Amino acid sequence: MKNFDRYDVGIVVLDRPVEMDGYGQLPEANLADDLTAGQRLTAVGYGASGFDVGGGPPQQISPEVRFRATVKLINTKNVVSNMFLKTSGASMGRGGEGTCSGDSGGPLFLPDQQTLVAVTAFGNGMCTGPGYYQRVDLPLVLDWIYGEFGELL
Repeated sequence: MKNFDRYDVGIVVLDRPVEMDGYGQLPEANLADDLTAGQRLTAVGYGASGFDVGGGPPQQISPEVRFRATVKLINTKNVVSNMFLKTSGASMGRGGEGTCSGDSGGPLFLPDQQTLVAVTAFGNGMCTGPGYYQRVDLPLVLDWIYGEFGELL
């Protein structure tokens, strides 16, 4: 697909089905365009819970422990690209929650905690600033998902 390599989205296909009580749902196209600044969203990941002030290794990265954080949407149109949602988020006792190292690829849900709107892409290396999330609601991304994996959904 032309220019698709600039997007930060992928699909993992498992060898065996996983049975769960509920599953995340793909969003409608351009859903994030209707979100407003301050909208609360839920980020989920298995990465670090923070870093020590002054450096050092990340704290508590464990593939068995899932973290959930409430972040607030800053904007959908930002200096990085319209492909990303920018959210608040800070750990290390700075008055907020957010994503950290190891959370990349994790879901960003609407408040219903079922509708996927984006996936964690990047932030600053110390988990202290805003987070950026690749929008899954973009028509090009949804077309790729349904075109390549529709029979699996």
